[in-house]
Amino acid sequence: MLAKLEAGAVGYDLLVPTGNAVESLIRRQALRPLDKARLANLGNLKPEYRELWFDPGRSTRCPTRPRSR
Repeated sequence: MLAKLEAGAVGYDLLVPTGNAVESLIRRQALRPLDKARLANLGNLKPEYRELWFDPGRSTRCPTRPRSR
């Protein structure tokens, strides 16, 4: 994914990168801030996922987990 973005790929609405990719994208200022007002369930995150060292203030990411079946 990072290689595609570096090559000029555009048009993504949503990215699901790994933690180290998020850190790289934040350093490059390649992510837009989240509109937290549009994420009604953001307050339901477990406390350990709210503040991660690579995204202080949780400005560009929202943790996800795979759906259980």
